[in-house]
Amino acid sequence: MLVQLFIGILILLVIAYYSNGENLLSPAVIICAMFAFATVIAIIGNLTWHYKIHFITCVVIWSGLLVFIIFSSFSTFLFSQSYIDEYYENISIPTKGFTIVLFLMSVVLTALNIRHFMSIAGSSGWGGVLQFGIDLKRVRDLQTLGRVTSSGISGLTNYYARAVSYIGIFMYLYSIVVCKKSPKDFLYLLLPSLPYFIDVLLSTGRSSLTSLVVYVINIYGILLLTSRDINPDAKRKFIKWLIVIATIFFLVFFTYGMIRQGSIGKGSFFNLLSRSFSLYIGFSIPSFDYFLTHTWPKATVFGASTLMEWYSFLSSLGFDVPQGTSWALAPITINGVTGNLFTGLRRYLQDYSYLGMYLLMALQGFLSSFSFNYLIKKKNHPIMLIMYSIWIYPIFEMMEEERFVTSLGMTPVLTLISICIMYYFMAGINIKLFDFNTIRTIE
Repeated sequence: MLVQLFIGILILLVIAYYSNGENLLSPAVIICAMFAFATVIAIIGNLTWHYKIHFITCVVIWSGLLVFIIFSSFSTFLFSQSYIDEYYENISIPTKGFTIVLFLMSVVLTALNIRHFMSIAGSSGWGGVLQFGIDLKRVRDLQTLGRVTSSGISGLTNYYARAVSYIGIFMYLYSIVVCKKSPKDFLYLLLPSLPYFIDVLLSTGRSSLTSLVVYVINIYGILLLTSRDINPDAKRKFIKWLIVIATIFFLVFFTYGMIRQGSIGKGSFFNLLSRSFSLYIGFSIPSFDYFLTHTWPKATVFGASTLMEWYSFLSSLGFDVPQGTSWALAPITINGVTGNLFTGLRRYLQDYSYLGMYLLMALQGFLSSFSFNYLIKKKNHPIMLIMYSIWIYPIFEMMEEERFVTSLGMTPVLTLISICIMYYFMAGINIKLFDFNTIRTIE
């Protein structure tokens, strides 16, 4: 049934593409493309897994995607009837000197973060890749068990370094794509991204790395595909660029995962890489099928596996609230293969039943498409484009895990505040203490 599942998703992908303005970065196109990609990897992986997918799994995935497409297309239709395209405006950027100051601040925070990481891991210094992997695993295990928590420095680094890095990336891509500047002219804007990348590696998880790559893809793609002087071959150029970025990302992503798990040196690198790739990307489909066709304990608390952050937050304020379940289900083993990713649909079904799953897919389809269409029609909102490119990350990961409802809490609010403050600070709006360059779009 995996082949039939793929064919059905492919048909839905075509429907999503043409019903959403033929835009490659439409949320409906993205979610269908990611599920199709995961299914292809599952088909390849199933040559060794030998697992039979049931028809009910195909129906649930197809219907969930169809609901998403319907409400996404409805939002696209509303915008096509009432909004007029606008053009990108000029933006201001910080000078090299000021950017270096921001970079040095990030370096200091990252150094403190490294020190905190080493103290948790019990490490005395850099001991090579294998030792780094051991340290990562030790810290990750301690965090999972709740024996250590993030330090204040880690939190400050996350919001400050992420804001400075993301804004710098946006300004750099804006200068190249919209303003047609040479890639070398404002390369210094990427300086703050260097220490932030180290912070991402020290986070022990891989979601920060994924969200960073998704952010870059969205910023570049939206700017490229909606510029005033868009080239007819822009879509082809974007697809080629996307393939290169995706290849580099997956190599880094899974190599980092193998280092963290201590797999490096325990077999052929290619075999380890392909196995890790198929498990992380494709195994969520058979796992979801296993979830649907076996008896699982129903949630005894409303939103037990999706509203953990809210329950934890209210509990920290002294409220007597029930506790949600742990982040992940217990791993399952199918024909000797173990995994604990069940697609994002699993949490919706477990917490809210089928009705809740369809309502949440409809909500995500409408809201994400509404935001996307607003951005490509009214192009003069840099902060909104930055925030959208951060917020859309859960759509990319729906084929393996739920990140939309589970991420609702204070984190998005604090992220928005930090982005707004740092953007206006870096762009020099209402600040006369520094000399700012102005990038002008082509007249």
